[in-house]
Amino acid sequence: MSNTIHILMADDDEDDRLLAQTAFEEIGVACELIFAQDGSEVIHMLCDNKEARQLPDLILLDLNMPNVNGWQVLEKIRQIEELKHLPIIIFTTSNAVEHAKQSYKLGANSYVKKPSSYPELIKVAREIYNYWSITATLPCEKVVDIY
Repeated sequence: MSNTIHILMADDDEDDRLLAQTAFEEIGVACELIFAQDGSEVIHMLCDNKEARQLPDLILLDLNMPNVNGWQVLEKIRQIEELKHLPIIIFTTSNAVEHAKQSYKLGANSYVKKPSSYPELIKVAREIYNYWSITATLPCEKVVDIY
């Protein structure tokens, strides 16, 4: 079993994707980021060509994307039995309470506001990785041995 955590990040902002990639690399963890540029690409990656796909261990999902937004993706994933178990973190610029409530109502596992600085992004990347790879047990039973 590989201890690498596979994260699908859906974000239409190329700079945000690049910064996230750099932050996860900088913290030096066993993490592979796979990117989708919008919600329709996420749905395609998860729902089409089921024989060739590898499901991610975790999804970072932006809310404000063209074509299919984050809430629509979240709702779709939670309707598909073989995908329901996937942990989904809403990772967005919005700090509106109603956006967080709607996200949890639709089945998000967490709601994280994107940091406004790169040092803060590194901290959040480390916290996400530590929580989902050390503290929590992922549905695919990937556990990192830290002892």
